[in-house]
Amino acid sequence: MPLAIVTAISYLLGSIPFSMFIASLYKKDLRKMGTGNIGTANVYRATGRIEAALLALIGDMGKGALAVIMTQKMTSGSQAALALAVFFVVAGHNWPVFLGFRGGRGLATLGGALLILNWRELGTSLIIIILSILLMDRLTGRWRTLSKESESLLPTMTSQVAGRMVGIGLSIVYLEVFNPSVLIIISGGLALVIIKHIERTQKFIT
Repeated sequence: MPLAIVTAISYLLGSIPFSMFIASLYKKDLRKMGTGNIGTANVYRATGRIEAALLALIGDMGKGALAVIMTQKMTSGSQAALALAVFFVVAGHNWPVFLGFRGGRGLATLGGALLILNWRELGTSLIIIILSILLMDRLTGRWRTLSKESESLLPTMTSQVAGRMVGIGLSIVYLEVFNPSVLIIISGGLALVIIKHIERTQKFIT
């Protein structure tokens, strides 16, 4: 019964569309603006306000953090229960029941879960991902400049996603070497994040 409760509550927590709520305060509909993604980055694209993006980030991370805290209290920190909570809170964010199963990509929500599980590993992973995004942006800079002549948006829209994918991959390697127990717990949620990022990339390639 506790595992069933963990599953249900984690999914419902993940389904709460904080980014949509924040954007609506600025009279913006994320589904019709920017990338159409229900996530923190698109809140900034839609509103142009850093404070709006920060509030959305806190909300999206808070869902993951709360799911882990709740599970720790209900199950005494069972690894299986924690893995279940992480998987379903990310699933709720990515495919929210309240928005017709059209959600975000889950990276911030996964980050919130990792914040509670091991904040040091979150910090290291963020550094790896940020550096990867900057590197990919630099590597694709010439391509982006050339693409402007043909008015192609593909390099601009994919460099960030590509950087995230590289960063996520490097973070997985890092965790596998230095903290495999944390990697086991977040692996299900991480798989959902990767699936969404692959889907995102494919939309601009096809």
